[in-house]
Amino acid sequence: RRRAAFSRMRRRLRLRPCLPQPLARCALLVLLVAAVRCATAPGPPRDSFPLDPREGLAGPFDESVAEGWRALLAGDTSGAERDFRRAESSRQVGSARAGAIGSIEALVLSRRSEQALGTCAELLVEGEPTAALLSACGEARARTADPVGAVELYDRAASAAPNRPGLAARAEELRKAAADALLDEAARSAEAGRREEARRQVARALGWSSRSPELLVRAGDVECESGDRERAVEYYREAIA
Repeated sequence: RRRAAFSRMRRRLRLRPCLPQPLARCALLVLLVAAVRCATAPGPPRDSFPLDPREGLAGPFDESVAEGWRALLAGDTSGAERDFRRAESSRQVGSARAGAIGSIEALVLSRRSEQALGTCAELLVEGEPTAALLSACGEARARTADPVGAVELYDRAASAAPNRPGLAARAEELRKAAADALLDEAARSAEAGRREEARRQVARALGWSSRSPELLVRAGDVECESGDRERAVEYYREAIA
């Protein structure tokens, strides 16, 4: 009898569910929600362009933003642009802005930086720009032959995200081209007789880049064209020192 009772008890224990049915369903739902959140949450922050467009923005975010970001990282710029455009029409403010930033990144990476400049101009004056937006627009400027504007935006991105040395490194990489562009502008200003403007452009160029002999000679040429031979000689002497 004892053996029969024990056997019946074991069978009942095996058949009895560990949790009541409603509670089991609730637990399953929690697990599913957690899985979705893990799948759509931003990953570890990147150090260089492109940055996750959700960074610095308040959620929640539509799934289309996460899909666009995954497509962008996978090199599918067309798919990323499609997903980000869908996010731009979201009622969620964070999703819409993240979608717009992601669209800029997709345009830049698909070699259509010129098309991104208009959106950049709009977003940069709407609220506080995030590092993702600043770096995306900085890269768009760099790839449309505007190194001066690119350095300005990348410097702001590096300030907004000081823990990203890659942003500061990209700004530094662009400084030489920016200094050359400023000296070109200074030369045109000097030829047109705008001496003070030329002098400001020279000072800005030398402040942005190392005072290399090449840049110093060009600065001297601008001063010479402006009629300030003494200042020109100072630059030439520093160049050969």
